[in-house]
Amino acid sequence: MTVGLAVAEQWPGSAAGTARVIDGDTISIGQQGVRIGVIKACEKGQSGLLNGKTWPC
Repeated sequence: MTVGLAVAEQWPGSAAGTARVIDGDTISIGQQGVRIGVIKACEKGQSGLLNGKTWPC
């Protein structure tokens, strides 16, 4: 699998620590935010529609 990453700042090359999920396509490791660029996912607080019913993302 190939994953594209986009970060607000230059990627440091490596990161250590526990990854924390921010939303469907963003994690943070330490102080570094990492956005996974090839995933189309809801943002935190959005809702979706499935079979005519609203569900939280």
